Amino acid sequence: MSQPKNFAPNEVDPLDKPLVATSQLLELFYDAQRQPKDCLLGVEYEMFGQINHGLSPLPYEGDVSISTLFHKLAQASQHGPDPLTPYYEDSNIVALSGKRAVIALEPGGQIEVAAKPHHRLFDATKIFSDVVKDVEHEAKKLGIDLFALGIHPAAGRNDMAQVKKARYAIMRSYMGGLSGLGLDMMTRSCAIQINLDFTSEADMVKKTRLAAALVPFYSLFCSSVAFIDKQPARYAIERGNVWRQTDPSRTGIPSIIFDDDFGYESWITMVLDVPMYFIRRGTQYHGVTGASFRQFMAKGLLGFTPTVRDFVDHMSTVFTEIRLKPILELRSPDSLPVPMVNAIVAFTWALFYDQETFDRAHALFAGLSHQELTALRNDVIDQGRRACFRQEKVFKVAQKLTNLAGKALHKLSLQEAQPEIDTLLKPLTRLIELDTTYAEWIKHHYKTIDDKTLPSLIKAFAPFNDPLQ
Repeated sequence: MSQPKNFAPNEVDPLDKPLVATSQLLELFYDAQRQPKDCLLGVEYEMFGQINHGLSPLPYEGDVSISTLFHKLAQASQHGPDPLTPYYEDSNIVALSGKRAVIALEPGGQIEVAAKPHHRLFDATKIFSDVVKDVEHEAKKLGIDLFALGIHPAAGRNDMAQVKKARYAIMRSYMGGLSGLGLDMMTRSCAIQINLDFTSEADMVKKTRLAAALVPFYSLFCSSVAFIDKQPARYAIERGNVWRQTDPSRTGIPSIIFDDDFGYESWITMVLDVPMYFIRRGTQYHGVTGASFRQFMAKGLLGFTPTVRDFVDHMSTVFTEIRLKPILELRSPDSLPVPMVNAIVAFTWALFYDQETFDRAHALFAGLSHQELTALRNDVIDQGRRACFRQEKVFKVAQKLTNLAGKALHKLSLQEAQPEIDTLLKPLTRLIELDTTYAEWIKHHYKTIDDKTLPSLIKAFAPFNDPLQ
């Protein structure tokens, strides 16, 4: 869940200017365009923490807690090459910012590592891995076990920490008033997010359509939820089902992506009508839940008139599977240990940044409609590997995609004299070779989840383990 940018008292926010016309919002997207040689790739990664030998979720406060961990991380970094700056709301630590990453918190205490984007694939994967390693090192010293799954296998939403951020309090209230599983999404789910650049509006359209087509495949590759509330998951992609039942006004795969006239303006038009959560002024959040941003632009709200920054904040509350903000964000994968994260990052780099591979991947989905994609996404959530795309099992299509990615990565490894690039994809290709998913592996090895088996599962999915290896 993206965090609104905070500015220090001596910093000037360039977007803190009156918003009077949607043409100003178009500028956000045109300004985000990069030359192909300058395109960056970034990764955001969420993890759970456990204490009491893996039996209890990590609390926000206390001797062994999120607050303690964040303070220890900040202290340990001060004499190194990447000192971390703590960020607070009131007296509550909520994030750490450094040169390599921002380490933040999701509403239920999930720890998010948002690594800075990089031009070179191997830089992106290595630096991201190094940051996670630093977090895990300090966590272990405190007796905290970190692990990565799409949904917490044992804890209920009320068992999770309540991170003391005004933004989250507003969101909890709003989600609590809706039917569905929005509070589960907020408090006990973890994801991998890949961030990409585009070179033009036409390039954005092609990348967004390919990213949308890949949503069921990312979900399947990273399916990691076998248990929820200590009971067997009912869906092949349980986290996908949670999102399927979370606030339809801001989730799913927008149909506009497949419109002939899809572009920056149509995305902005859609976002203008998404219900708002808040207006932020400085560090203060003012709840305006239910109002649309279009209303805010037309009449103001609570005595405030909109700024460009307000719209950027509002974009971060749109939770579609593919999101423009205005970088392109791919948000479908369940969280998994770092080796699989790096495999997904490498897979994404190959399919989107190698032009030949990009074109061939596009060809696999020629003529895809929103209706066909929505049906495929639902089939994959319900049936997993048994689902079919155009009379072909989805894992067969997935194999074609990974073969394309593998060729592009081999070419890149030769160009950059980095043979390690060739190995990044192995956790992903191993899944296909074994014809299984992580969720299925868990179900096979853990018949039940209780106080005896939970610590073992947590250890198996620690940040640098790969249980299928």
